[in-house]
Amino acid sequence: MAFTDEHSSEASANAIWVLVSGKRYAGKDTIADLLAEHMRDAGRCVVRTSFALGVKVDVVIAHGLDAERLINDSAYKEQHRKILIDHGAAMRAADPDYWVKRAWEAAAASIGMQNGATCQQRPVVIVSD
Repeated sequence: MAFTDEHSSEASANAIWVLVSGKRYAGKDTIADLLAEHMRDAGRCVVRTSFALGVKVDVVIAHGLDAERLINDSAYKEQHRKILIDHGAAMRAADPDYWVKRAWEAAAASIGMQNGATCQQRPVVIVSD
């Protein structure tokens, strides 16, 4: 996978990375969102992403599912959970680092799009699994 550009790749490499991991419905996204909000309030440049977002984007494209519902509607997501799990496992089997690379690329693109004046300190990337 190619990065969006050399500058954003370097910024991603210099970022502080935080991974929030836990069991299903344990509140990972809630904690990650609260941490991101707190850090933004403190003036930090924050990128918030998740491994699940990459899986959902791929599945929406491959299967023509409703992206908004897959991200925000728990019942809809549960209906398609097997597709999500199977896709995630298949990509991981082909390349064990696939989802890490996707998170890296998402962070690199987001950091690259942010105004340099906004990021006076090292950016923080918060990823939930």
